[in-house]
Amino acid sequence: MSAADPIVLALQIAAGEAASARYPEVTPAHLLIGLSRLSEGDMGAEDAAAAVRREFQLLGVEARAFRRRLRTLLGSGPATQAGGPVEPSADCREVLNAAAALAAQAGRPMSAEHLFVAALMSLARGGRGSGGSRTSTDPIPDEL
Repeated sequence: MSAADPIVLALQIAAGEAASARYPEVTPAHLLIGLSRLSEGDMGAEDAAAAVRREFQLLGVEARAFRRRLRTLLGSGPATQAGGPVEPSADCREVLNAAAALAAQAGRPMSAEHLFVAALMSLARGGRGSGGSRTSTDPIPDEL
């Protein structure tokens, strides 16, 4: 994957968001924050940025306001791992798998749009993992 790979960029942004908010893992909400930042188009993935921006527009949602609202609802996490990288949560890995499945179903490589749709689907389910209950690190609030 290249340095401007939109999936990698979204995950890097999401990991930074999770770490700065003191979460021990990257969650689907952090992925959505990463994708909203990616949609601004200043990170070397202009085609992906435009595609994600279109997804926000189709929903009638302004990406920056969405990101701010998510950050407010998430608040601060309990703590980050000391010095280690912030890894994807089980729910986040589920979103990545769902995005890959959406791409395969469409017969296309996984894209930022697939990740966006999969993350929104996770959010709509309440961010629940395959076990059907929230994990101790799942910060997705019911208010979303």
